[in-house]
Amino acid sequence: MKSNFDYDVEGLLAKDKAHSMHPWHEFGRADHTLLADSEGIYVYDGEGNKYIDGIGGMWAVQLGYGNEEMAQAIADQVRKMVYYSPWSMATPPHAEVSAKLATLTPGDLNRFFYSTGGSTANDAAVRFAHYYWNVMERRTKKMIISRADAYHGSTYLADSLSGKPGNDNRMERVTEWITHVSSPNPYRKPDESMTDEEYKDHLIKELEDRILEIGAENCAAFIAEPVLASGGVIVPP
Repeated sequence: MKSNFDYDVEGLLAKDKAHSMHPWHEFGRADHTLLADSEGIYVYDGEGNKYIDGIGGMWAVQLGYGNEEMAQAIADQVRKMVYYSPWSMATPPHAEVSAKLATLTPGDLNRFFYSTGGSTANDAAVRFAHYYWNVMERRTKKMIISRADAYHGSTYLADSLSGKPGNDNRMERVTEWITHVSSPNPYRKPDESMTDEEYKDHLIKELEDRILEIGAENCAAFIAEPVLASGGVIVPP
């Protein structure tokens, strides 16, 4: 527990409740914890109580909180150039990170497009898929196949790709060219007697059947998470 905290916890939470909109928020009813500090894998509430952040913020703090090397690199770059439009200009960090990624990615994956986050990255991926098939003069290939219980982001399109059954059905979504197959959850097999190999065969056949149902000439892409994070931190078989 940290002892040097001097936050008006009730006052800050009152301001938050009155003016902030949180994801999946119940206005006037949701109670939040005020988190005020962090270090390594730990976060601290406004009273100094210490918690292990088991999910890393939202699976995005892989280097830990308060990482001095990262903070220094960010500060140095902000002093040099905080931002410049990538439309027609290159910058040293952009060039260097792209070259580094090219040494880590498999095969001929050696060009990279950057966005501001995961949601917009998935939006861009769908746009690239549609653009590719349009360039190839196969303009009927629009359908994107995703999985139930997936989470691909919170923008209009990324949320539509996500197959979260608990999402508020009053929120509009893209439906005309997105379809979902079942979640690859080994704890939710359609038949509990299935072996893992049989379950994998079932999932593969389900995907194949959906492609045949839609028509391969209409399918643009299949999007899937290596691990279903929001869907329960599920590792597919």
